[in-house]
Amino acid sequence: TLNYSDCTKDYITMADNGDIVSSESQKIDKDGYFLYSAEKKTLSWEGSSEEDCKQCLFEKIETAE
Repeated sequence: TLNYSDCTKDYITMADNGDIVSSESQKIDKDGYFLYSAEKKTLSWEGSSEEDCKQCLFEKIETAE
């Protein structure tokens, strides 16, 4: 678990080639945490009152090469 509080949320828009098109920072006085599950191979954003939190789940997908 990675806990945070009193942080900055950054919005970054990138072009297809990887160049940064725009960026915006927003100070937020909230707390929450990221939770890693080794069993599920996921990282989720939880415990936050941010609306974006409800939509964030990062999952590692194994691919055959």
